[in-house]
Amino acid sequence: MRSPDALGGDPSGRMVWVDGYRGLAVVVMVWVHVANTLLTAEEQMTEWYGRLTFFHGLVAPAFFWIGGFVRGVRVPLPGGKRPGFGAVKRLLGVMLLGYLMHFPWRVFIHIEWDATSGKEMMTVDVLQTLAFTGLVMVGVERFVITRRMQQWVIGGLAVVFVVLERWAGDWGTAWPFVNAWLSRQTGSVFCLFPWVGFGLAGWLCGSWVVAGRGKAVWIYACIGAMLAWGVPQLEWLGRGEAFFLQRLGWVILVALVVAGVFRMPQWRAGMASSALLLVGRESLVIYVAHLTIIHAVPSPYGTLEQCLGRTQSLGQVVGWFVFIAAISWGAAWWNERRKERSKGLDVLGG
Repeated sequence: MRSPDALGGDPSGRMVWVDGYRGLAVVVMVWVHVANTLLTAEEQMTEWYGRLTFFHGLVAPAFFWIGGFVRGVRVPLPGGKRPGFGAVKRLLGVMLLGYLMHFPWRVFIHIEWDATSGKEMMTVDVLQTLAFTGLVMVGVERFVITRRMQQWVIGGLAVVFVVLERWAGDWGTAWPFVNAWLSRQTGSVFCLFPWVGFGLAGWLCGSWVVAGRGKAVWIYACIGAMLAWGVPQLEWLGRGEAFFLQRLGWVILVALVVAGVFRMPQWRAGMASSALLLVGRESLVIYVAHLTIIHAVPSPYGTLEQCLGRTQSLGQVVGWFVFIAAISWGAAWWNERRKERSKGLDVLGG
């Protein structure tokens, strides 16, 4: 069996390039949220920003794909220890954090609850859907015995979550909480369809790489990209399928570039690499930190979004991006040091 880091060529078996890729996605994510919140409406309507928006849209698929890839690489061998309640508990914790990020905390200040507050509380965002995707993968790893059968089940589920996107938006139930997972019309940005498919595709890629089929990842990426770019007019290729294939192709191709860069010793030893790897390892901390700074930290004039939303020039937005990214990186650095100190105390006390 090949090294789990076959794409990055890391002889130690550590998937360093994956942390680098996740770190790159986090940096772009912070830029996207800062720019979309603060850049003037006039600038956001320009042609250059419209073109940039497509590449902004690759961040979320990259997160789902990376999360799935890591699980696919680490899937237990036949007879090995399978994921248990600990994995489920961690994923449910991430899901709860996603809901807390959208909880309308203002109700404790104004002591009022309305329909808008309830809708905000049920909104499904990237953390909830990432956690759901992880639960799907844990379920398959737990109850499907052989790796080959796991691959077939994961692949089939990926197709289901992509193909059903064209109908899922019109589904409705008697429970608004459930509807928020199905349709963007409820205000949710990252519904189950087709986003779970990106995570499951990542799982397949990771599983194939471990099995020595890394070249297949590239072939499928190129085929998917060509289908999305070249023949979107075919009736069998709907909007959802084209959206999925095009972005999946980009995500895997960028993964190849990042893996190649991290194969270079001079890059791996640099300060930029170390900073990016820290961002990748502490991506959840940076996600929470930068959104809190933008949308939640109060001031006499309101939050940053309320004070400066869509009023800043491009130069000012770049400055805010550097400022918010630096504070978020500091929080990530502090959290990693805290974990190292706690681990050291555990060793001394053990």
